[in-house]
Amino acid sequence: MELALAWALLHSAWQGAVIAGLAGVALRLLHGAPAEARYRALGGLLAAQVGWFAATLWWLASPAATPTGPAALAAPAVVGATWPAWLVVSWGCGVALLGTRMGLGLYTTQRWRARSIPAPPAWAARFDALRERMGIDRAVALRLVPEGLGPMAVGLVRPVVLVPAGLLVQLPAEQLEAILLHELAHVRRLDWAVNLAQTVAETLLFHHPATWWLSSRIRHERELCCDALAARAVRDPLLYARALTELDALRVLPLAVAANGGHLMDRILRLVGAPQPPHRNPWVAPAVVLGLLLGGVSVAARGTPSEEADLLEGDALAADDEEAADELDRPTAAEDIGATVLDALADKLHEGARSLESKADARYRRKHPDAVAPVAP
Repeated sequence: MELALAWALLHSAWQGAVIAGLAGVALRLLHGAPAEARYRALGGLLAAQVGWFAATLWWLASPAATPTGPAALAAPAVVGATWPAWLVVSWGCGVALLGTRMGLGLYTTQRWRARSIPAPPAWAARFDALRERMGIDRAVALRLVPEGLGPMAVGLVRPVVLVPAGLLVQLPAEQLEAILLHELAHVRRLDWAVNLAQTVAETLLFHHPATWWLSSRIRHERELCCDALAARAVRDPLLYARALTELDALRVLPLAVAANGGHLMDRILRLVGAPQPPHRNPWVAPAVVLGLLLGGVSVAARGTPSEEADLLEGDALAADDEEAADELDRPTAAEDIGATVLDALADKLHEGARSLESKADARYRRKHPDAVAPVAP
């Protein structure tokens, strides 16, 4: 599984480049289309990038891509390489860090929600009328939070719109209603759940720049979609544009959807009907070329499963031949025992010869006591 995940991460490099190239082409073709069309196209491409990565991992980890039989004997040498382990560990650390960031963001937004207070009855009644104007049938609560936070929509089952308490007196009522309509548009579109899934995609594919670029473009197009719904409900785009300028300095967590997200100047120009220059992405063509190049290199480096099986099988057979040659050169157990017995017999014969020689010398001395003993050779 470790090797399959490492190869899937390598393949995601060229896959993300291809997805980025397709996204650039889609933005070019849908320049004059409504923001909803671009939003759906980019969201589909981000989902395709995650699905492509998951499908690649599933295929590489499946038995069809794993060598079997004699070729499996050489597999441990491949799996034991160091680069897959380092790559998987690095990716896992990044996922853990971003997963912690996502969890802290969820905890913080829920903490804001728990510490919020209900809006005054007059504004609660206005907010309920705005909810009906936006065409939302379920209940949505309006609650106040401390200063320093931007208006945001939080939650899916029980959605809540959080608004800084100071905005009730700092903004004219008409502008604040326009901001609340924008947040209600997020609730109507279920953007909180989509933004959460988008954050999960960023966490899993954090290593690819295309993921972050796609995600930022999706958030920008999401704000344009809500701007269109809010401006249509307000019936005064200039009033809504002035309300947006008052929120330019506010910042919120990426897990919340807020009225001050996206590129503010672009949003205001679209609201007042100013002509928009065509979207230019100078790295679309290089991304496609680089993606195809990386894809060819990855496929050539890894090879097909049958080619890998042949190579591994050849390595296994070569290892078997070397082991057989070593077995032929190595003496068998019977040969070892025979050599030991022969050495023992030779030692016994040598000791017997020396004993007979000593006895012969002793008899000679007894018969010829005056003779000089012979010198042993």
